[in-house]
Amino acid sequence: EGGGGEAALYRAPLVRGMPYATVSYGSGACRAPLVEFLHGSILSLNGQAAAAGRLEASGTRFEVRLDTGVRWLLYASQPLSLATSGAATLEAAGGGGGGDGG
Repeated sequence: EGGGGEAALYRAPLVRGMPYATVSYGSGACRAPLVEFLHGSILSLNGQAAAAGRLEASGTRFEVRLDTGVRWLLYASQPLSLATSGAATLEAAGGGGGGDGG
């Protein structure tokens, strides 16, 4: 949890073998969702190959494959748009953090 004069930040480490993790935040309480993979680069997002350049996907279910052979499934309770913003980073497109209109 963040505090003070900075925007709130919720950090939830995800490790291999973890069945799931839940991270909740309220509107305006946190920056847009951001997922950083520390061990590996993104090869594909929902079947789109990273060789195509910037990857974008919208919905509530996202499949991320890393160059290490690891596959992550990410779920959101509301539709949102994710895009790559680096070799190992996904963030909410447009910085809205809540999907359509949110």
